[in-house]
Amino acid sequence: MLSFSLLSLFSPLLPTGSFTWSQGLEKAVEDGIVTDADSLRGWVQDAAERGLAFTELPLLIRMNEALSRGDDAAFLHLVSLNMAVRATAELRLEEYEKGRALYSILPSLGVDTSLFPASGQPWKNSGYLPLLSLAAVRLGIDLHDLLRGFVFAYVETMVMAGAKTIPLGQSAAWREITAILADIGPCIEGAYSVPEDEIGAGLVSFAIESAKHETMYSRIYRN
Repeated sequence: MLSFSLLSLFSPLLPTGSFTWSQGLEKAVEDGIVTDADSLRGWVQDAAERGLAFTELPLLIRMNEALSRGDDAAFLHLVSLNMAVRATAELRLEEYEKGRALYSILPSLGVDTSLFPASGQPWKNSGYLPLLSLAAVRLGIDLHDLLRGFVFAYVETMVMAGAKTIPLGQSAAWREITAILADIGPCIEGAYSVPEDEIGAGLVSFAIESAKHETMYSRIYRN
């Protein structure tokens, strides 16, 4: 069962402000790539199946395992890898800013920041995934629940970003979220078997739209 602690970490509103990021989707709408419910579903589903399943999910799995066995060196290696696989400046900024926001509220969730491995490491600058992994381990959140919660929050955030930008109604957005999540199980299961040297999203169009968003003249989202 998903815990309230887990749900509080994934809220698109607080503390991380995920709702302010579209990961290039806003630009994809402007460029006519995403124009309706069907193309939005395709965009978000591709992002999950070819992005999350090969980047965020295997990183979360490995970070959780490293922390659980007390392997600080392996964990810090994954912290570096997490930033290295971000394809654009805005994607790196998103990871950085969401991490800083999460770091600021960890003590209020009962996560003692003095217990972080490798004392002296600037944790508030380490990114969202490492801090999320650390919080999950300290709070005793099951790894599979962590992955499912992460995927749900990502899909909901991206669909709502698309729904506001296209625009789509709330009912249509809800239908797309449920349709995408109905097919998402294999993404989570497959992430457990992704080798470390294959971690990284194979989404060229996704990266291009994110990079183009950096110079988008009029925009709502930070990415």
